[in-house]
Amino acid sequence: MKMHSQIFDNFSFATKRVNFLDLMTGWMFHFIVPFLQPLLCGKIVKQQNLQLAHHQLLRLHFALLLLIEKFCPAATTTTTTTAFGEVWMRRGLHRLFLLIALPVGLLCFLAYQLLLDSGGSCMQSVVPSTLKIVDSISSSTSQIERSSTFGNFSYDNTLPLIFIGGFPRSGTTLIRAMLDAHPDIRCGEETRLLPRILGMRAHWKNEKVEWRRLIEAGVDDEVIDAAVSAFIMEVIVRHGPLAPRLCDKDPFLMKFAVYLSELFPNAKFVFMIRDGRAAVHSMITRRVTIGGFDLTDIRQCLSKWSLSVAQMYNECYNIGARRCFPMYYEQLVLNPEKWLRELLAFLEVPWSDHVLNHEKYIGREISLSKSERSTDQVMKPVYTSSLDSWVGKFPEDILKDMPKIAPMLDFLGSIFPFIIFSSYDPKVYKPDYGKAGEFITRKLNLFNGTESFKQWLKKVIDGMKPAAVKS
Repeated sequence: MKMHSQIFDNFSFATKRVNFLDLMTGWMFHFIVPFLQPLLCGKIVKQQNLQLAHHQLLRLHFALLLLIEKFCPAATTTTTTTAFGEVWMRRGLHRLFLLIALPVGLLCFLAYQLLLDSGGSCMQSVVPSTLKIVDSISSSTSQIERSSTFGNFSYDNTLPLIFIGGFPRSGTTLIRAMLDAHPDIRCGEETRLLPRILGMRAHWKNEKVEWRRLIEAGVDDEVIDAAVSAFIMEVIVRHGPLAPRLCDKDPFLMKFAVYLSELFPNAKFVFMIRDGRAAVHSMITRRVTIGGFDLTDIRQCLSKWSLSVAQMYNECYNIGARRCFPMYYEQLVLNPEKWLRELLAFLEVPWSDHVLNHEKYIGREISLSKSERSTDQVMKPVYTSSLDSWVGKFPEDILKDMPKIAPMLDFLGSIFPFIIFSSYDPKVYKPDYGKAGEFITRKLNLFNGTESFKQWLKKVIDGMKPAAVKS
């Protein structure tokens, strides 16, 4: 409206010779252009096109002045609007009609030209304000789909993605390697990037001043959500070979499960859970650095583990059992076939025996990163020796205070007592995670400590890509 008023003011300055004609053409341009918007499929004319229309209307205006000077000299004097009207009334109403019809006709012609200049398509050059109105209407009934292509592969935010998360050293790399062995699933290496992007977005939301500035700049929730979902999709799709089901493993993604579930309505989540004492012991001994964790302070690490897992569990709980699958690391190791069958059924993926022998596909179908601390472990078949490796490694005072230091141990151990018995009981110093199933027992007897296993492992390592070998 401000632009239209400015154009009208310019008209008034340029055509003061005839007040009545100035008022007529100016107000016509002021009111008709907005009504022509439906003819432009909801588009608002670009600034340069408006200026072009302005100049062409001025040309028409001065051409009309020349006609008026020739056929009605009295009209071009400094007479008042009333005198001008009387002259035209004496000449006949058809001339007044002609005076109105010419600018209207030209405006319609200009509207048609502007539509052609935009490509003749109602889907191009849409101004954000118009798009927001359309989006706000459609988003009330269904989420907007934003499509992209990669080669011949088309994708949008409705893809049934798989997100794997959980506290580091809780089996996230193992489960992603198992799923990567499935012919229909591709996870790939840990990106380390997606949690940072999601963390930045959460930081903006929590900083009231910064968020207000973004809103004032027009960068609202809708804009950020579109950008974040597009960024995540591009990273997941392009950082590995294509497959019917794409997945991403980044442990701390689980802290943003609710938000991700809104961005990707068909995505499902795998939440890896492990005894916090084992996870923290593994983190400290393998020197896995995590922001905010002091690896020299066992008590602090256990406390922060409890807080992190509580946040992740809350996210998993809020999106519901239909979209989040809690997978206990100990049970996956002891009974892999049972729990992998349940997981694949949850993901609606057909069963494949490949997932039980992921180690056979390392370096071929399964790509590993030398920057991931679990790479050397997932090269091997599933083994149980890591389950209780933490026993006897914690000071006595920490073991006594364990219920207070890490209350999530007791909580996680009491959710499904028929699954994990009392293995997470913080008062029990030597846990019982259950017995290994027939499959894993047979596999361990075949490989553990035998020369054939060592030869097989060397063959696997030698055949791996250079980037996947742990340095």
